[in-house]
Amino acid sequence: MILYGSKAKHLSTKMLQFRCKSCGQVDKVQLSVYQPYIHLLKVPLFPTKKIGIALCTQCGHITDNSNFNADLSTGFNRIKSIISTPIWTFAGAFLIVLFVSATVVYESIQSTTADKHIKSNRKENVYKFKNKDGSYSLYSIDRNAADTVYVLVSKNAPIFDVNMDVSSSERNAGYTLQAYPILHSSLRTIYAD
Repeated sequence: MILYGSKAKHLSTKMLQFRCKSCGQVDKVQLSVYQPYIHLLKVPLFPTKKIGIALCTQCGHITDNSNFNADLSTGFNRIKSIISTPIWTFAGAFLIVLFVSATVVYESIQSTTADKHIKSNRKENVYKFKNKDGSYSLYSIDRNAADTVYVLVSKNAPIFDVNMDVSSSERNAGYTLQAYPILHSSLRTIYAD
């Protein structure tokens, strides 16, 4: 499966009167304009520079716009200037911008929610904290500094029922005398989970 590459979409074909470089006859030249684009998983990301292909109806000689003579080049530039680039060739770029914007907005909302939780931490608020073994421990806020929350950890045994309400007796239960610092950045990760 091809993940990325380029393709060209035919936009227009015009018949023009020019001298052929190959046979020298002044006859109709079939000038076709194509819009190449880069794609990822067959979804167009963005267009590249338009190309032209000229076919002499007399001798069948084919040449691309890199080898056009001055007259044919002028005709090609005139035709390609009136043909607009299809908007769908920007579809992938639009989807990428949309995805990045949605991600930034989502992260901003998550960060704001976590910051509200962190700022609402007041002295003696009691929270359950999930341990690695699936149990929960209680901790009480000692103080909230500029970038750190200091917590006192409960001396009681861990709780295994997450739905158990924190009663007033547990709120007043024994806590460590030493306050442990938790950085706000770590709390943002905890609140995001």
